[in-house]
Amino acid sequence: MTSKRITLRASQLITAFGPGAMVDLPTRSVVIGGLDLWHMRERGSWQPIHEPRAVAVLEALLRATGRLDDGTALTLRTPPVDDERRHHGAGTGSQPPGIEARIFPVWFVARESEDVGGARRRRLVRWRDLNPRGRADFTGDDGRRRGVTPIPFVAGCKKGHLQDIDWSFAVHAGTTERCGQPLWLEERGTSGDPRSTRVVCACGAALSLHDAQAAGRFGDCRGKRPWLRTDEPGGCSEKLRFLTRTATNGYFPQVLTVISLPAAEDELTRLIEQHMDALGWVECERDSAAARKSNPALRAALDGWSDADIVARIGQLRQVQHQMVEKAPKVAEFDLLASGLPEIGSDAADAKLHARTLARADWDGDRPRLAPIGSVVAVHRLREVSCL
Repeated sequence: MTSKRITLRASQLITAFGPGAMVDLPTRSVVIGGLDLWHMRERGSWQPIHEPRAVAVLEALLRATGRLDDGTALTLRTPPVDDERRHHGAGTGSQPPGIEARIFPVWFVARESEDVGGARRRRLVRWRDLNPRGRADFTGDDGRRRGVTPIPFVAGCKKGHLQDIDWSFAVHAGTTERCGQPLWLEERGTSGDPRSTRVVCACGAALSLHDAQAAGRFGDCRGKRPWLRTDEPGGCSEKLRFLTRTATNGYFPQVLTVISLPAAEDELTRLIEQHMDALGWVECERDSAAARKSNPALRAALDGWSDADIVARIGQLRQVQHQMVEKAPKVAEFDLLASGLPEIGSDAADAKLHARTLARADWDGDRPRLAPIGSVVAVHRLREVSCL
């Protein structure tokens, strides 16, 4: 089940709404699909990112945890990006690349409430019960159409699996027969106490949110992974836990962040760094000539430079990058910024880093309390690479 097209910034996708994260929309909630649901095969739908220090850290981490085979190299890529200029003039049936999202949860609660015995009740319905046109409301027993919103509660386990709560099973726990009567979300008072909010069945059975948080109330986890095409092979042995869908503990991204460090300041080095993804395999002048011949953008960028110069500079870059990779990312970044160089990086629009070490007289003024500070660096520009 997929939703209408929505737009997220790339930074949101990396830091808050990656695979498995729930995104709240006006009439439904969706879970962002895994990498097999990212549209990365369309021409121009993503761009390579050259950041060898991040790659080295990630490869070591993934190999240590058994998630990357020896001999397999990683590459960094942007998420699929909708470039409006690229699709300008395309046919109406042309869809830009994107990421598939699945409807989750599939339980909804009516927006309008009705008063019953001093309590406010709102009907619970499933996705399949919503009106097919728009899936934004359902037709009640009285023939009226009522708008809905996704139910705020789901279930998960310590291993990261996620699934809908089977509310009929949860409300009637301990009974051997399933009850097919309607369910409501019932609220009493205004305190927000979990004991005052219950899911009730027309048969009289009920479950308060306080009791829903009891260990093992929802039974065993079944290894559900709604952001992927398949569930966990072999299921899961953990117990399900009650989760509030919009709470901050519902999703924790694992993000590695590094600052791009310049290898040199001259124009040729910056050009090669920008196109290293296309030049990474070059070992000799013949390779350089072949790379430029087959890549018009590369040929235009390096016009005027000899193959000998290009190969020599690639070798220098590899040596500098190897030295940087040997250090932990934060250590390499600190060493450069604390180097005391008057100018770090370059003041150019395409530079990855530009900083200046300030003269002590500009910030100290012989104040004793500032004596322990070794230097102050003003960073004017930097490129930060965040890897999900």
